[in-house]
Formats: sequence, structure tokens, C-alpha cells
Amino acid sequence: MPETMERYPSGYVLSLEQHVAALERTIVLQNPGAVEDHLSPPRNSPTEHRISADSSPTGVQESPPVPMGPGFEFDRNTMSWPNSGPSPNRFDFEHNTGHSPPIRALPNFGANAYMQPASGSQIGNSNTHLAQLTITAAASFFNIYFQAIHPQYPFLSLPDCGNWYQEWKSTPDKTSLRGWPGYFVSMILAIGSLVHSKGSELADLQHKELRNQAQMEQAIVTDIVTTPLIQLQAMLLSAMLALHGESTSRIAHISGAIIRFATMHDFHNIVNDGTDESILKIKAWSCAYMLDRLVSGILDVPMSLSDSYISTKLYEEMAEVSYHLPWLADCPNSESQELLPNLGAFAHVGQIRFIQSKILHRVHSYDIETYSSMDWQKQFHNEISNWSEGCAAHLQNQMFVHGYHSVQWFQLLGCLSLLILCRPTQNNIRSWVSDIALEASCNACTIFRALQKKRRVAQRWLVVVSQLQAGVTLYYIFWARGTPISHEASNAARDCSAVLAVLADRWRNAECYRDCFELLLFTTLEPVNTRVAAMASTGSPANPTLKGHKLLLTQTYPPPLQWLEKTKKNYPDLEVVYHHLKNLWDYDFDLESYKDATCICTFLVMPTRQQAPKLQLIQLSSAGANHVIDTPLFKDSDITVCTSNGIHPPQIGEWVIATFLAFQHHIPRHLDNQKEGNWVHTTATDVEDSVGLRMGILGYGAIGRQCACLASAMGMDVIAYTLRERTTADSRREKGYRVPGPKGDPEGLIPSKWFSGATKEDVNHFLAQDLDILVICLPLTPLTHHMIAAPQFEIMSKKKTFLSNIGRGPHVKTDDLIIALEKGQIRGAALDVTDPEPLPKDHPLWKAPNVIITPHVASHSSQYQSRVLDVLEMNLARLSEGKPAVNKVDREVGY
Repeated sequence: MPETMERYPSGYVLSLEQHVAALERTIVLQNPGAVEDHLSPPRNSPTEHRISADSSPTGVQESPPVPMGPGFEFDRNTMSWPNSGPSPNRFDFEHNTGHSPPIRALPNFGANAYMQPASGSQIGNSNTHLAQLTITAAASFFNIYFQAIHPQYPFLSLPDCGNWYQEWKSTPDKTSLRGWPGYFVSMILAIGSLVHSKGSELADLQHKELRNQAQMEQAIVTDIVTTPLIQLQAMLLSAMLALHGESTSRIAHISGAIIRFATMHDFHNIVNDGTDESILKIKAWSCAYMLDRLVSGILDVPMSLSDSYISTKLYEEMAEVSYHLPWLADCPNSESQELLPNLGAFAHVGQIRFIQSKILHRVHSYDIETYSSMDWQKQFHNEISNWSEGCAAHLQNQMFVHGYHSVQWFQLLGCLSLLILCRPTQNNIRSWVSDIALEASCNACTIFRALQKKRRVAQRWLVVVSQLQAGVTLYYIFWARGTPISHEASNAARDCSAVLAVLADRWRNAECYRDCFELLLFTTLEPVNTRVAAMASTGSPANPTLKGHKLLLTQTYPPPLQWLEKTKKNYPDLEVVYHHLKNLWDYDFDLESYKDATCICTFLVMPTRQQAPKLQLIQLSSAGANHVIDTPLFKDSDITVCTSNGIHPPQIGEWVIATFLAFQHHIPRHLDNQKEGNWVHTTATDVEDSVGLRMGILGYGAIGRQCACLASAMGMDVIAYTLRERTTADSRREKGYRVPGPKGDPEGLIPSKWFSGATKEDVNHFLAQDLDILVICLPLTPLTHHMIAAPQFEIMSKKKTFLSNIGRGPHVKTDDLIIALEKGQIRGAALDVTDPEPLPKDHPLWKAPNVIITPHVASHSSQYQSRVLDVLEMNLARLSEGKPAVNKVDREVGY
């Protein structure tokens, strides 16, 4: 022990714990009910007694009073805790003089190890509710615990829990199970009932009775000399109760106490020797560590123990033995009698908690000037991204992907990690840091609301805090930037409000969080939206002639003289400069022409901010913006960027239908026979026409709507998938530029069903709708990258879905596509885009069976140039009127 530590007596930490416990108790007694939660000691308990300084609950003589400093005296007798057992606000540590005890060799953790007799201990008489608990209800509570709690915190031994349940079930009155088994069974039942509770008075009463029973059982086991691991497991069970209660301070206190106890017993220095005891200890330590980092991350408080003091490696995924869970046989709707534990998800959560720990250490260790540097944030952002990719790879091979094993759950953890990393401030409000924080806060609200609706995860108290943080972050960014809240952010805010409303119905203490969030909306964001809306409607002063503006066009086609003449006539004060480029990447022109430009129309050629300091509007010639969203000009400015979305539906819709019909009617085969002069007559039934087939469209924008129109005219059923939910007529209506003439689907009336979501799980559900053809019309974003891969092809194999990709090549994982074509999982594919692009001459995709590949030409049309200029003309008109531009790229989603 370092010399500087020797001055502290062995009971120092214990005395601090008791002092804090006494202070908390004083508050409770002075304000009855103010902070009462599931861990408050039962009032008027028939077993209530005072623990004196002469009786140590651990069976170890407690240390004498500890001097706390000048003018402060600590009297252990005046700080004793009235309760039916040891204080729930502190934990009693075994200790020897001057040193933390070494780890002891662990015994066999069978039921007998937990059943050492307690001398002179007797249970009270308040067992009525436990005796009345039915086997079915108890089995359900056990099942709830091991479905909702165990996947995240697997610190209990499954064989032991199964044995204890059997023992409890076999007792005549269900109340005579003694010792640690009785305590653990009662706690599991209490936690299961709390998670199951929906806030009703009857459920509350049931939970409190079970909780009281557990506390009385604790009075029995406190006299048992047992192992630190069993004590740590008991403390973690108390923490699980706290997580699902409604006291933030209690959770923070318990998580810190657990780490201190575990550290005193060297759990932070475990060497894995491969034994069951060692592995169980590592699981328990990992749970304690992850709980501490969870609390520190959400509450933004220092961690209880720095990583520099820890040598125990967090749990790493390994093959787990499957055990029979006897309570499943007593559950009425149990789908399985066996559990095949897979703690891979637990291991991955440990990895992100470690990343969060490093971030928190950095944030809490450096001053604000150092923190304002963004280089270290980029490093941690990459670590979070790599972790997310690892999780996605892990989940691809999993059979059970619901709840805590779902893509949504890991995405939520990633979003919350980004919110710990990226903290919007006045200094970075317009930087990529705040952009990431905005996207993460929106996704955190939306994802948890989706999980909440599916009822696949337990709703813990800290969710209230984290959701409020995400919602406030969202509001703050729009308020600080003075911009109107986007459609996506508005949906996320509604999701956050719904989450808090549901939690407020469950917990009374959550009502203030819900009310604060709603108040924030009306007092902060509504005035900003009103002000911005007024500016958008009138804009800057009307400028009919566009005086002071300069338009620079950099295009590969010859100057459109008629259009230029018309534009000059409509806006006589507008300066127009046209550069005819040799190719899309040609910068061989006078770059000084950018200096005074306020508007540009281009495809790939972009200036720097320094070259174009007056730039206000960028009109792209492409439908997507993925090639510019990573440029500093886009990320570090508020310049309006608009796409030419809406000019492509006629030609791309024709390409989709043409390639599909060519495949269905075997046109490529007939063309090959024609070249060879072979007349090959096929059977009359080898062609499947389109009537009655189903087209699924991923991304129901302008192109998707035109495809739907054509498919519907051919007799197909059409279903649509969008990122955001479209439940109202207005949300389904097309907004943006439309080519005059084609019918399309402006009102969104063609799809027979609408699907939505931001996760692989949502996409998989859409793909499972018996699709005959899947059309990908999505923008390329991190969310849509490799959206179609091996798991999706496996789903599509049921109907051998034809794949048509006119979005971007990386939407589809190329190697998996080749395998799907070679195996016949899909009937064929038509690809106008590939990954890589251009496709190398020797790439195996060229020789894959049943594939039609075109070199990104589906958008080609003799009308392309004129339609781009139509969009530009529309935006010039809106600029002259002070109105918002059409086809404006949303910086949060990248399109």
C-alpha cells in the first residue's frame, strides 16, 4: 500500500458509507415519501430493529469510530440504520487491518455452498404474499428476469438458480426456503415483478411484498460467513432493483458502492484460470464495471475506479453451456424448455462501456480549452464506428436478434456513446461535432421508442434521464443555430415525448421530466420556429432582379443559349458565367470566377469556402448528394445545397421495367441466339408475366413512385418502404420537383402497404413480404450502406426475389450478391450501379449468372440537361422571392 494511504484506518470506507446512509435516511424521515423507492426500508416492519456497534451484520467485528477531520466526529451508534436487515443504502465490507483482503479460493457454488446454517436467525411472519404466489406467477417472474435482466447482467449462475427454483417450488408453503437460496429467489421474484409491473396499485403491492420478503431473507443471511462473490452477486441484485426503480441518486450510490466492495476484494485484479469459478467472477466484475460506466456516462460523473487500476479483462465471448431452466415448464406461453446462452451481446456491450470509459476520462481530466479540440473526438468517433461494424457482423450470425440482442439495441448504445463524445457548445454548434450530436439524439429517441413499442426491453429508470438528455440536445442545437426544426427531428422529438409520457405513467417521479420536456418545446423551440418561419416566408427583402447575385454554371454540355437568354431577361441584374467543362472533374477554368459567385450549378467540381466566400446556393446536377456531404464546404457551412431530385423518374422507371421484363421474357438469351443464328423455340410456359406479382420499393421518392406507377399499370401489387413512418395523407404526399407529364404517384395512393424503420430488423420484415422484385431507390448514407447482404438474400430466397438496384452500388454487399446469384437464392439482378464502380474488367460479378449490368446509365436522357435547368430556374425564382429552395439537402440525413 502506498505510504500516503497508510493514514486511513481499515474502516474508513465503511464509515463513509454509513455516514452517507444516515444522511439519506434523515432526508427520508424528514420528508416522508419524497424519495421513497423500491429500496427504501419497509416502514413499521415487524422485524425492525437497530443494528448496534456490537453486532456486525457480516459476522466480522466492525472497526472503531473513525475521525473524519477537524471538528467532525463520527459516532457509529448515532448512525445505526433501523431496518429488518443491513442498510440497503450501504453494504457491509469484510476487512482486515490496513489492507484489502486477498481473493480467496472459491468453493463449489452449488446449493449447499449457499446454505450454511445461520446461528440463531429466524424469519419473521410477513410471508403471506409469498405463500400465496402461484407457481405460474413465480415462473413468469423468473422468466422475465432471465429475459430482461440476465442478457445484460449475467452475474448469476444458471444451474444454481435452477436448483433454487426447484427447491423453492418443492417447499410446502413456499416460504420455508432459508439462507442465500431464499434471498436470491425472493430477489429474483421481486425484480421480475417490478419489471412486469405496469404501475397498477395491485402490481405495486405485489412487488413491495416480494421486496420486503427479500429484505427479511437478507436478515437471515447476514450472519452467514460467506464468499465475496456471493456478496457481490447480492449487491448486484440490489442494483438491478435500483435500475428499475425511480431514484437516480440511489442508482449512483449503489453502483459506486459495488465497485468499492469489488475492489476491496480484488475483483479488479482477477486472472482467468479457465475454471467455472473464475469465469463467474469475471462476469460479476464485468457487470459491476459496466453498471458503473453506464451511470457515469448518463449522469456525467467521474467513474468510481479508473481503468489504469484495473487488470481484469472484461468478459469475452466464449462457448456457453446450455442449461435446462425448470421455470420454463411452468410458464403458460413458453416457446422453449431449454436456453442456449449466448453472451456475445454482453461482451460487445462491455466493449462500448470501455470506450465510454476512455471518453469520460478524457472529458473529466482536461480543461475546456483542451476539450474544444476535435482531433481526439475523431479518434473516438472512429472507435465507436468500428465497434458498430463489429456488432453488425456479430448479429448477422445470430439466431435470436430481439430485445438486447437486436440491431436496434446496439444502435441505441452507439448513439448514446456519441452523445457522451459529442457535446454541443457555443463554440462548436456549427461544426461536425454538433451535426453528429444532432443525428445521434434523433436516432436515440426514435430507436428507443421503436423498442418500447415492441416491448422487447425492460424500461429502466435511467432511460428517463438519457431520453431527456437526447431530447434537450436536439432542441438546443436547433435553438442555438436559429434554424427551423427539421421533419426528422420533429418526429424524433415526438418519439421522445411519447417515451417520457409512457414512463411517467409508470413512475410518478418521471412526470417532472415529461413536463419539463414539453415546457421546453413551447418556451424555447416554438418561438425559434416562428421567427425562422417568418424569415422563410418573407426571407431577405424581395429581390426580383437578383441584384448583387452571380450565377456560375460548370457543366459538360454546351451553353444552353436559349435558357441563358431567358434567365437574363427574367433577372436583368443577375450576372451569369458559364464554363463548358471537358469532363466531370475538369478544373481547367478561371477559378477567380468563384470569388463573387453567390449561386453555382455543378455536378462534381466544387470550390473551397475560401474561393467562394459569398456562396449561398449550390444546385447539384445529380439526384444524390453523397459525393459532396463529406466536403468541408458542405460540413462546415450553412450554404443551401439542392439536388436535381425529380428529373430522373421517367428514364429510370423505364430502365427498371425494361430490365425486369427482359429477364422475365429471356431477352438476353434470345439475343445471344440471334448473334449465333440459332432459332431456339422455348416452351409456352417459361415466361412469368407481371400480373399478380409484387414489387417492393426501398425508398419511395420520385423514382420509386414512377416505378410504382408503371408496375401498377402492369397489374402488380406495390408495397413501399421509407425511413420515417408515413401514416398520414400529407406525409405520403410527394414534395419537390416533378417532371411535367409522367403520372407517378404524387399522393402516395398506389402502395397497398407502407413499411418504415431505420434498422436491419425493419428492412428484414419488409423483405419477408413475398416480393417478386425489389427495387432499391435509396440515397447512400451510413444507414443504407450494405443494407442488402447475406442475411437479406436468405430472406429473399423464399420467393427468389429479382433485385433491381438503381440507387448506389454500396447499398448491396457485392460478394454476398455473387453468392446469392450462384446459389440461385434470387432469380436474377439488374444493376445500373455496382461496388466497386467502375467495375474492373476481371471482376467476378461480370460472369455471375442471371445478371444484367449497365454502366450507371439508367439516368441518361436527352432531356436531362433541360430538366436540371428547370430545377435551377425554380430555385432562382424562389431566391428572388425570398422563399426556401426546393430539393434542399437535409444535413442530418444526407439527402
